[in-house]
Amino acid sequence: MNQPTVSVIVLTYERKKLLEDCLHSLLAQTYPPDKLEIVVSDDGSRDGTRELVARLQATNRNLKYA
Repeated sequence: MNQPTVSVIVLTYERKKLLEDCLHSLLAQTYPPDKLEIVVSDDGSRDGTRELVARLQATNRNLKYA
């Protein structure tokens, strides 16, 4: 069976630690990474959220930052 592409949108603001836990959990899923898109929508956090996502993007091409 051909699996559909799934998009997960994660909304965040000033919650870096919770976001990190959330992203690690999402990235650990067994769903095929080429069929799973994870989009982090940040509302202008100043707690290092952008840097966290950039670090994880280095090894996870399905992770996006908006």
